[in-house]
Amino acid sequence: MSMMATFQGVQNYEKELERYGNIVQKNESIKNGLNNELPPQFILNIPKPTILSAYEVLPDSIATMGALLALILGYRAVAGERKTLKILLSYPVYRDSVINAKFISRILTIFLTLFATLTISTGIILTILDITPSSEELGRLFLFIFSSIIYMTFFLCIGIFFIYNRKKRVDFTLRLSNVMVSKCCFNI
Repeated sequence: MSMMATFQGVQNYEKELERYGNIVQKNESIKNGLNNELPPQFILNIPKPTILSAYEVLPDSIATMGALLALILGYRAVAGERKTLKILLSYPVYRDSVINAKFISRILTIFLTLFATLTISTGIILTILDITPSSEELGRLFLFIFSSIIYMTFFLCIGIFFIYNRKKRVDFTLRLSNVMVSKCCFNI
């Protein structure tokens, strides 16, 4: 899904670059007096599109699939280890340290997945478009990675909360569907 978003972002960038080129041509013709239809005050001053416009579609993909991945990881943190968890807790280990270790390992999994996805997407974008990002654009990409990790960590917390406060597996499924429907309807 992220690869489709990457290729769609590349197409969007190429369209914006073509639009920018057309506007620059019109501005030059107005400046040189070749276009008598428009007075000089109609010169459009728009910035050149950056590589970040190729990433415009990717946040939507991460918002839906990332939230779902984090909820499932939160659920699987404990649900798949009912027998081994009882054995582990028979030793002098605090329950909260086990939960924290699982939480940190899930955050690391989310970070590595997101970082690998964005690295591959960036590699594809740089290869296809043959441009190099500036330091400001790279800073914004790292800020995007950080904010995406925070966003997915929130849904990981919801998943872990649901699994520790459930009575039956059906409860988690109903709560999960409730969270996803409210996320889609209210665009949380």
